Amino acid sequence: MNLYFHFIIMNNQFIKNSNTQEGIIASLHKKGWKFVKAREYQNTFIFKSPDEKRYLHFGDPLKIKQVIDIQKNLYKKGYPISPVLKTGNFGKFSYLLEPSLGNETYGDIFTRGIKGQMFQSFCNTVKTYFEAQAKNQLPPPMHFEVRKEVMAGNVIEENPDLDLTLIESALDKLQHRLETLPFTYSHGDFAARNILDDGVIDFEFYSIAPIGLDVFNVCAVENFWMFKKSSAEFCAKFCFEQYHQEYLIQVLGKVCSEHSLYRLLEYQNDFILFKAFWSMAYERQQAINSGDETKWRFRRAVLMHCIEKYLKDENINTFDFQSLNKI
Repeated sequence: MNLYFHFIIMNNQFIKNSNTQEGIIASLHKKGWKFVKAREYQNTFIFKSPDEKRYLHFGDPLKIKQVIDIQKNLYKKGYPISPVLKTGNFGKFSYLLEPSLGNETYGDIFTRGIKGQMFQSFCNTVKTYFEAQAKNQLPPPMHFEVRKEVMAGNVIEENPDLDLTLIESALDKLQHRLETLPFTYSHGDFAARNILDDGVIDFEFYSIAPIGLDVFNVCAVENFWMFKKSSAEFCAKFCFEQYHQEYLIQVLGKVCSEHSLYRLLEYQNDFILFKAFWSMAYERQQAINSGDETKWRFRRAVLMHCIEKYLKDENINTFDFQSLNKI
């Protein structure tokens, strides 16, 4: 352990007089730790060590404990995630220390272009993650409610003008289909921005969910950001091509064959619709807070497009989303 970690973690001297978030953050900055992000829904903060080899999470003790429990459990079960190196308290706050899985996520890398070898490495990480899910299958929860999981109540409340009959029909069908699948430990926001060469990060939306929900959406999810900014540029920083998705499906199909999960290949529409509902939750409120309705209006159009296709048993092609900007 280097001097920074010995001083900061073992002795906790630097936070001796810092019992506030502001005081801890100031002390971390003083010692060269770099602020990475605040987890909006967890009231926790993430910092990178001066040598960029460790990450420190601190904040609300209950939220940090949840992160610790999740990471220890998934690491033990073979998921490609960081082990927990150390835990403890900063005054009234808790922390965990973990090793870095890399300097750049694939979300950052792909903004410079999605090159063949790099995309294959990305697919290998996704495959490793999916294999861990396949080895840790669970029965459906006793009270799995798709409406709750996709926050449908909020979507309906914020968008009362949408066709409720269509929405309810789609949710009924989605419930009926998904509850027949095996379940597993799910990331909840599985995307290139949370995937690195050596594993997966940021389980903020962790849950027990239908197997396949994470991995079959990992390329498609980027198309939920294909709305235009005021400059007429698309908000998505990159976009996979059709052949990228087709290649990944082949990779995932091999895992399905090895674990008798063939039928997951027939649930891609269900997984996309789930994400379409999930992506609409609280968007109206965010639009009000920001004064910009672009994303909210785009995702409304995406949701209704997906519902109409889903109820007609037609293939949902997420590459069609881009054309919905005019709606």
